[in-house]
Amino acid sequence: MLKCLKKIFNYSLSVFVALSTMTVSSSSLLAASSLTLKSSGAWFESAYAEWEQYSGASSYNVYYKSSSNDYTKVDKELVRGTRVDIPGLKGDTVYTIKVVPMVSGSEVTSATAQFSVTPATYDRSGYAFFNGTTTGGYNEDGTVKSNANIVYVTDATKDSVQLNGYTGIANILSESARKNDKTPLVVRFIGTINVPKGATSYPENMVKIKAADNVTLEGIGPDANISKWGFCFQRSSNIEVRNLDFYWYPEDAMGFESNCSRVWVHNNTIRTGHQDNPSESDKAHGDGGTDFKYTDYVTVSYNHYDNCAKTSLCGLKENATYRLTFHHNFFDGTGSRTPRVRYFDIHVYNNYYKGVSTYGIGASVNSNIFSENNYFEDTNKPMVISMQGNGGTTFSSENGGTIKAYGNKLVNCTNYLPGTDYYEATSRDQIINFSANKGGSTYNNFDTNASKFYTNKYVLHSADAAKEIVMKYAGRMKGSVSDSIIIPGTGGGNDDGGNDDGGNDDGGNDNNHPGDSSDSVALGTYELNKSTLPKTECTVNNITFNLRSVESSGVKLRSNNTITFKVASSCTLKIEASGKGVIVSSTDGQINYNGSNSNSVTTNSGSITMTLTAGTYKITGAESGSNTVITSITLQ
Repeated sequence: MLKCLKKIFNYSLSVFVALSTMTVSSSSLLAASSLTLKSSGAWFESAYAEWEQYSGASSYNVYYKSSSNDYTKVDKELVRGTRVDIPGLKGDTVYTIKVVPMVSGSEVTSATAQFSVTPATYDRSGYAFFNGTTTGGYNEDGTVKSNANIVYVTDATKDSVQLNGYTGIANILSESARKNDKTPLVVRFIGTINVPKGATSYPENMVKIKAADNVTLEGIGPDANISKWGFCFQRSSNIEVRNLDFYWYPEDAMGFESNCSRVWVHNNTIRTGHQDNPSESDKAHGDGGTDFKYTDYVTVSYNHYDNCAKTSLCGLKENATYRLTFHHNFFDGTGSRTPRVRYFDIHVYNNYYKGVSTYGIGASVNSNIFSENNYFEDTNKPMVISMQGNGGTTFSSENGGTIKAYGNKLVNCTNYLPGTDYYEATSRDQIINFSANKGGSTYNNFDTNASKFYTNKYVLHSADAAKEIVMKYAGRMKGSVSDSIIIPGTGGGNDDGGNDDGGNDDGGNDNNHPGDSSDSVALGTYELNKSTLPKTECTVNNITFNLRSVESSGVKLRSNNTITFKVASSCTLKIEASGKGVIVSSTDGQINYNGSNSNSVTTNSGSITMTLTAGTYKITGAESGSNTVITSITLQ
């Protein structure tokens, strides 16, 4: 066993070093050129670049190659204005990429920009890769399968895109389209995609995907959003979902049920859901980020769960054992169900729990959970079992499951009781005898049985190292831009019909990269009301709110409430306020209001305009005992 652990450690160390040195915002220029690159780099099995507009260019051709291979032209859909994203590259392989401007229908080869990148390799481990593999429409080396169909979907084409006689993305993924067609399929979402035709009616807004095999759903670049809807897979196998940002889904962001198998959900950002006037009160913020019922051989990895209320339910009434892995996920200010488990054998390792409010890992009804090398910080009830210890009646008084814990780190956590809420093992491979108080379910030691577990075939980090890696790499692609991206040269940005509830997907808190422009707010108008803000304390589009209340007509604040944001350069701020006035202040910026410069100004209500230099700013109500109501703020 020592030899086994040594091998895991050495492999983990090599992967950690590779991740730690991976460049995502720069590359190696091979030749000087007239076309000026602004940024270029690599992510996991993908590359990107942005450049300055070339005089007279109507479009750009982009090519890539590895070693001595011939150049391959990038699909035109992947070149947006003056940015390109190139998925489907082999990890740990050097690629040469060139960008050629098109002027009057011809390539200007003398102006070619050329550079090299080395993408990192995705971590393919966990139950999705045990006794088989899960690749969707891709090969295990990161390239697209040679016979795969590739479908590009934008908000403008979601209902008109065609494949094999089916029109619209919901129909392309329907049972009638997929049940007799096992050809690998890669669906690439570009930009924000609102609810498509063919989704179930509100309050579900789910696209049903039945009998679909060998499918990858992926976002392109750092700005692919699934807005106010989700996916429900049934009777499907070899499914991959990656690099998407889900928000304000009324039911589930992703649901897998009715005998699905071989599922890999990774490198997504899953924010809070939202349901108007829910018939069930606990669905006000949606029903689940990633839910699994009757689904086997699953890996959920490197996702950023950002303020989800109910995060992941695993198991319903299976009366059978299913297998699932959670690793390297960031549970960031989530409520509960991270995960909440019935029946499954689940390995939960190297995840980072930050500010989880209700409970972290929850075990009930014959579940067996191995919690290994996770980092719990500021978390209430990190691990609990139904009907014992701190679990109590949290799980509707269901029978209990079991949790084996080893190598976890708990920092500033509350309400946990080793020996009752979980069994604290003395070694990773200890065979334990631990049973639930209600129902008598006994831990089955699946994690020490080579026929049931992937021993020596996964990347294991210490809890401290896992926190660092998760904060850097969990979530959808970061690239060199923020979530509130405006694609250069297109004159547009995210048209999400009302803003998501997060905007800063840097894999961690807004304070992690204080010198990075990606934590600055984008220029634009931000309506502030119940349809755009999920709660009184939240961060939306890189604006942090601590409010007295959120109403349909606006937000209320007093002198102890705040709206905080950072601007990267000088701009004009306009505030629409009623009731009392506001105080705008800064410790590192200057405010010009009514012709005078200051670090703090107090205004009356109305339409308020001032000029700001680069810096961080705070808006508060002018009085402690009376409300100020703000309906919108504009930065221009």
